[in-house]
Amino acid sequence: MEIRELTIEIPNDKIVDWDESKKQNKIVLKDKQLTYKDVCKKLFEDKEVFFIDLNGNIEDVLYSDINISLDDKNNATTAHQLKCILAKNMLANVAVYLNDGWKPSKTSSGHFKAWVLFMTPNKDFVGYTNIIDCADNSNVLFKTKELAQQTIKILGEETVKLALEPLGI
Repeated sequence: MEIRELTIEIPNDKIVDWDESKKQNKIVLKDKQLTYKDVCKKLFEDKEVFFIDLNGNIEDVLYSDINISLDDKNNATTAHQLKCILAKNMLANVAVYLNDGWKPSKTSSGHFKAWVLFMTPNKDFVGYTNIIDCADNSNVLFKTKELAQQTIKILGEETVKLALEPLGI
């Protein structure tokens, strides 16, 4: 018996659905599930990669020049992104310290009773507000407005501004 082979080219965004192919007795393609590794490959392969080293310093390398994993969790496309993340971590640490074990309660509608810091869109003012009417969000929460004010003094306005900047844009 002669062995026959058929070669087909499958688009990068598709995979063979073997179960459905068996049922229909033909090759059925389905959309490939995008993974975090796929995202990282597109963002970082053969490009400049920024990361936080063991001492908390932001470093950059050309991906092809160093042996790092594409999907390391601390890889970023810009140093600024990592500065914002480190600043948000500092903000969270100060909140944990100042809140001294306090956990926010929720209203009957499920909203937090807490205070948060905010920054105006043109980044010229950092303030604080009560979020009793807001749903869950990614803000760092404070027990009182005084603790929110104290945080600005501890970290400085520039660090707080970095912590409040939106990421992923």
